[in-house]
Amino acid sequence: DLISQVIGIVSMVTLAWLTQSVWALVAGWIVSSGARLLLVTWALPGPKSRLGWEPAAAHDLLHFGFWLFLSTACGFLVAQGDKAILGKYLTLEQLGLYNIGFFLASFPMLLGQTIGGRILIPLYRERPPGESPENFARLRQMRFILSGSVFVLLTVMAFGGEWIVDLMYDARYSAAGAVLVLIAVVQIPSVIGMTYDQSALAAGDSRNYFLLTAARAGLLVTGLVVGAEWLGLVGALVGQALAAIAVYPLLIWLARRHRAWDWLHDLTFAGLGLLIAVAAISLDSGPIGELLTLFGRAVP
Repeated sequence: DLISQVIGIVSMVTLAWLTQSVWALVAGWIVSSGARLLLVTWALPGPKSRLGWEPAAAHDLLHFGFWLFLSTACGFLVAQGDKAILGKYLTLEQLGLYNIGFFLASFPMLLGQTIGGRILIPLYRERPPGESPENFARLRQMRFILSGSVFVLLTVMAFGGEWIVDLMYDARYSAAGAVLVLIAVVQIPSVIGMTYDQSALAAGDSRNYFLLTAARAGLLVTGLVVGAEWLGLVGALVGQALAAIAVYPLLIWLARRHRAWDWLHDLTFAGLGLLIAVAAISLDSGPIGELLTLFGRAVP
């Protein structure tokens, strides 16, 4: 994975320098994927991949994979729906500032989801939390470590958003710093429940995983639209936070089905998250006030 990413980044930068075209981003992604395919085929030990047909695998793909496919479609709405919806309410310049803030603020969450998917799903599979107190304790430890690490990164974004944007961009993009702070705060409720849905996938419960993802997408879209109509970008961000809170009971329902819910973890990080949110918004109240003036009105 690391080698293929390095190859992709080097090729992307080289092509961008040679062509001066945005298509270098697409080409770099293709080169990275192609390099990973070659490395998986030739560099990993074990039997070589070959074409074949296995009825049991086909059955799993058609049943487990069907709900997973629908979940992926809803997951796309969760990940990209904000840009599609806010395009109606913001000018092109405002949407660009939002994307800068979103790109920087979403890094901790994306990192946590990637690590969680690769570590927690095998752990849920090999050591189901309902099987023994030892398994539950082990998962609690991993969950605290993962959530704590993401919280540390979100705290850096929430308290250092202005400085980060000022370091990386010129004065024209200064408003993106306040956007970064708000998005980092908005993502706190999502981090608390980030480690639960993997328990359903590990148990093969793709149907209920889809129901959760569909509910999350529906609530998020509703929060974005209602919030944007009410208060522009800031209202849309508030709507995202409220959507994450509203989906939490469903998340508990799914986690309890697989005996994975950890009330101590949730209570600990809910209290910590509230302190971080209040402190970050209080310290950044001036730029956020300017943001309300700049982004508060929806585009007719």
